[in-house]
Amino acid sequence: MQHTRRVLYKVHAWIGLNLGLLLFCVCFSGTVSVFGPELEWLGDPDMRVEQPVGGDPAAMSWQRMHDAVSAAYPDALILRLYGPRGPSWVAQAVVTYGRGDLRRVLVNPYTMQVAGQRSTFGPQSFLRILHKQFYIVPTVLGWHGILVVGPLGLAMLVTVVLGLCSYSRPWRSLFSIRFGRSGRVLWSDLHRAAGVWALLVGLLLSGTGVWYLVEYGLDKAGVVEEDTGKVAMTREMLRRLPLSGVPFDLDGAAARARSAFPELKIQIVALPILGDDVLAFHGDGDAWVVRSRANQVFVNPFTGAVMGVRRGQDLPGFDRWIETADPLHFGTLGGTSTRVIWLVTGLLLCGGIVTGLVTFWLRFGQRGDAAPRRHLWAWLAVVPSIAVIAASIHGTFAFGLQLHDQTQIPKAMERLGATKAGPWQVTMYRDWLPIAAAPGKELQILFSGGRPNVAGVSARIGPESALADMQPFRLRGNRASGNADACTGDCYVDIAIEDRSGIRHTVRMPFPIPARSVDAVRLIPPVPRLPAGAVAIVLAFACLLLLPAGGWIYLQFRTSGYNGSRRREVSAAHSISSNS
Repeated sequence: MQHTRRVLYKVHAWIGLNLGLLLFCVCFSGTVSVFGPELEWLGDPDMRVEQPVGGDPAAMSWQRMHDAVSAAYPDALILRLYGPRGPSWVAQAVVTYGRGDLRRVLVNPYTMQVAGQRSTFGPQSFLRILHKQFYIVPTVLGWHGILVVGPLGLAMLVTVVLGLCSYSRPWRSLFSIRFGRSGRVLWSDLHRAAGVWALLVGLLLSGTGVWYLVEYGLDKAGVVEEDTGKVAMTREMLRRLPLSGVPFDLDGAAARARSAFPELKIQIVALPILGDDVLAFHGDGDAWVVRSRANQVFVNPFTGAVMGVRRGQDLPGFDRWIETADPLHFGTLGGTSTRVIWLVTGLLLCGGIVTGLVTFWLRFGQRGDAAPRRHLWAWLAVVPSIAVIAASIHGTFAFGLQLHDQTQIPKAMERLGATKAGPWQVTMYRDWLPIAAAPGKELQILFSGGRPNVAGVSARIGPESALADMQPFRLRGNRASGNADACTGDCYVDIAIEDRSGIRHTVRMPFPIPARSVDAVRLIPPVPRLPAGAVAIVLAFACLLLLPAGGWIYLQFRTSGYNGSRRREVSAAHSISSNS
């Protein structure tokens, strides 16, 4: 038994020594992200509202919110609406002005006053993406960071179990901290106490972290396909609808959704984007330990008829587990109380990593210098870890901050004209940067008078410069990529719209290249810089995250001889025996 525990301890110590820095980064970022929304709320004054007497955030009008956002930013395409998280929180809408330009709009849920825009990059998203994938995103480095974080979850799971099994009667460590002894004994007791106190939730966190890696692999391999329950309108259904349609009534649709699913507490409204999309209402239902996506009601945006209901409690085992993993991993299964427990557990895990490294240093670091050639083991531990951290920093700037910065560039939409094409009133805009020498490369067509029920839209500049086919099913607009200044002199744009009956409506609009009059330009407001409070939160977190890095690197080279030193193995075994 002593020999088995000695072997288990060696593996436990090897994992902690060589992967300790990355494990700390994953644990600490996940721990702080449990209360990421609250940190963002504290760091940004515009995220906070004052609840009036008798005000009920649950009674918020989704249609009034949609209208307020549309009136404040008429050229934005509204993608989703989010209800407030509490009485003192703003509601939010996610909008876009084109590819890669996502923004959040803050709305007072009581007065429907729009408080401005924010980029999608903030303390909450920063913490989540860092924890999930170290900000290693396919668009930056070509591969997904889950391939790093997932194995680290497995390493955490293994080291916790092995550490627990490496000494007898581990429950004695719950309250056994020996003060007044040597520093090594004190740090060792703190290390074991942290591990035992965090054991149950720590196993759950590590296990669900490993599941995310498995889920990613299953998705890439196409072995198991998740049933999201998404409902779409068929071509035959669309063919029977009016060509122009009418603006949908979100409050009426929400009332029908509640009638079909009385237990549903709506938190998110997903608006239709493509032609066969429907309205989707997400929220909490009567199922335990599932995220809001598990409960949905799908509504026809043209008629308001309920087209489908997805209940979390009725999901089959695999789909139910997919919707359960997130609440288990981030502690949202029981509200604030479980999130506090998850926060404390995460801090214990972080403390266990740090105390374990200190204990290792006190136990082995002062027992003679290692042979120089054995520093190879230290380099093998340090180089991959520093490479991952460097990739994380690079991804944060190349993806996260760039996502924020591109919304701060002054933009404008130049109105080129309006006309009637069949039953539709269409307006054409050109996007361009006032500070640039040439207009932008995109055209946009906005439909007036409701959701367009069309089969396709295409455009051509001049006789030869064809633009790529536009997405024909935007709720507010359709964009086409291509050179918007492809012809000179007298130029025109041919727009072809095909309705559901197969009839093509073609209209020609003049395309004045030099026209940039003030009256024709609609400015798109840039997103303000990150609030000072949000910047301070991110910087403070980064400093705390990198604080152990120097000590960990120093530890690698001072104790690298441990990897091959028989004398130190014997000392470790003796120490285990004496503490058992």
